[in-house]
Amino acid sequence: MIALLCALLSGGMFYSAYGLDNAWMLAWIAPVPLLWLAYGGAPRWQVMAASLFASATGTAYFFQAYGVFLLTYAIAILVGNGLLLGASALLARQALRKHAPVIALFIFPALWTSVEFLEGWISPHGAWGAIGYSQVDWPAAIQVASITGVYGVTFVLCLFANAVALALKGERLTAGLGAVLTLAVIAGGYARLALPQTTPLRVAALADMTAKGSGDTKLDIARRYASAIRSAGARGTKVFVTPETGIESEALPLVRAASADTGTLVVAGTRGRLPERNMAVVFVSGERALVYDKRHRLFPDEAKYRAGTRAGLIGNGMATAICKDLDFPRTIRGDARAGIRLMMVPANDFYLDDWLHARPAVMRGVENGFAVVRTAIHGLVTVSDDRGRILALARAEKPGFVIAEADVPLGSGPTLYTRYGDWFAWLCVALAITLSALMFRVRAQAPSAGVREGDHA
Repeated sequence: MIALLCALLSGGMFYSAYGLDNAWMLAWIAPVPLLWLAYGGAPRWQVMAASLFASATGTAYFFQAYGVFLLTYAIAILVGNGLLLGASALLARQALRKHAPVIALFIFPALWTSVEFLEGWISPHGAWGAIGYSQVDWPAAIQVASITGVYGVTFVLCLFANAVALALKGERLTAGLGAVLTLAVIAGGYARLALPQTTPLRVAALADMTAKGSGDTKLDIARRYASAIRSAGARGTKVFVTPETGIESEALPLVRAASADTGTLVVAGTRGRLPERNMAVVFVSGERALVYDKRHRLFPDEAKYRAGTRAGLIGNGMATAICKDLDFPRTIRGDARAGIRLMMVPANDFYLDDWLHARPAVMRGVENGFAVVRTAIHGLVTVSDDRGRILALARAEKPGFVIAEADVPLGSGPTLYTRYGDWFAWLCVALAITLSALMFRVRAQAPSAGVREGDHA
């Protein structure tokens, strides 16, 4: 009964923190019931079962947002993460039993950060599922990503949860160390938020959500975008972004003319034919400056599109990428080395995943020191600065024309994370392997006679 209660508590908090409810504060304590169960000496099978149940509950939002669209991937994550979560908790227990509470403190966050990082390394969906994204609503908590990437945020979340669990088991000195380190990261985040920024640039994210069946033609849609560009351009807006595949290529001359008339930069999401292409076409004062092809496609629906092979660098510290591209830290970090300070992102979401899928783009900006203008039809229209603060937000869900305008400072440019990459994540992998090997070695050297309480099947 206690194991089931722990599973329900952790699963419910994982679900609320990871998913559609966006209860980001629960991410800080979601693993605590499972860790408390493990540290309390519950049988291994109970810890593993509770972890699987919590993983299943915590992943339920995936089916709400996407149905069976990515069913195989969702089941693999549900089962794999459940087993790895249980194994991580049990290894932390092993450390605590061997009178090594400091090792117990660090082994759980190191293991779980390693799991997320390696999953993101091989997954066709990139680093999409990292729990670190849950903290985008608290900018001070994500500033560490400018040094470590999103996985540093994951580590701190797990470190704090583990400190709470250890405190509940009487290891107050060790728990205090975890709390102090967490507070230091948050304090550093607030200090970074207080740093001065550059002169702002007026930008706008546009989304035409005209109801299907309205009878409007592709030219009518393009005229509305062109009219919005002219209107906002007259008020001083300099940069515009439209949704992924939102304007048909045959209608782009209308948008190009609006860019020329206003002297503005327009990133227009469109698609090409023969071959099929998912593109962003960039106009600078009416001149076609770049045609960018989406590099990371969402299968199976986007298999028809030709994949891009190069970065969307526009010049003057500006660049573009499309939707799913922002789920891949390595891809965007490679682009950011060129000195990106403003990233423009046409996108297309699934309604319910609006904030869920907007968060990785915001995190990429913090990681690499650039502001982000993201226009997602069927999702959110957002403008965020290089510290992850949301400066403008609107929902592109109901019929009508949506515009989000803001004065956004250009980002500071390449960060330590941009320059040195996933050094912290690889450090976690090395630490996890070393500490796990140490625990297994200690276990192998222990007397074989007798069975410790809680180790029975």
